Amino acid sequence: IGVTAIRALLEDLPPSTRPTVIIRANEESQVALREEIHELARRRNGNVREIIGPLESFSFTPGTLLELVPDLAKRDLYVCGPPGLVKTVGEAARRAGVARSALHFEEYAL
Repeated sequence: IGVTAIRALLEDLPPSTRPTVIIRANEESQVALREEIHELARRRNGNVREIIGPLESFSFTPGTLLELVPDLAKRDLYVCGPPGLVKTVGEAARRAGVARSALHFEEYAL
């Protein structure tokens, strides 16, 4: 699952980093490592945004990404998930102003 890679990244980030973590799941019960992710983000003065519901109920567009992370274009973006999600988020992030060099991906197959 993609959140395990994000958890590892959070552990390695410098304390001065202020991460924003976006977790997407169909149901709350599917959010793995919830407490650990929230705690690791909190330790770095970051935050976690959870998007819960069917995939069709939320679209990763440039606008929705900027609502979630207003300064997105100034950040590095790490996306972990199935290929379709990674592609969608990557394309939306590029249209939202994220430099190609600031995009980092890890795909996994279900």
